[in-house]
Amino acid sequence: MNETLATVLERVRAELTGLQQLMQDVEHMVAKMVARQSDAEVLHAFVIEVQQLDVLAQRIAGLGEYVGELASAMPEDWEVDPSEAAITLKLADQMKRLTGLEVNEGDAGDPNEDIFF
Repeated sequence: MNETLATVLERVRAELTGLQQLMQDVEHMVAKMVARQSDAEVLHAFVIEVQQLDVLAQRIAGLGEYVGELASAMPEDWEVDPSEAAITLKLADQMKRLTGLEVNEGDAGDPNEDIFF
């Protein structure tokens, strides 16, 4: 089903915003673990790595802003079928968000549940 390209790009922007927020959460968790380190040399190396997480979060945020600006500049008559591109996505909840389908709370799993890889 075709939708305006602006609508699809706004969903991509929202997804990037969610990823940026998740990245910030990871950064804070890692920073807490690093703060427990007592060896100064190891601590310095860890701090540099945590700063890379911050750079990653900023880059994701920047992409979200960029895509949002593109969305606002799109002509209203430009349409695309997002479901064709969504076939490549591995996560069902991400596919639903990007195609505009309703995401049920249970789709993403329980965030407090242990996940083993």
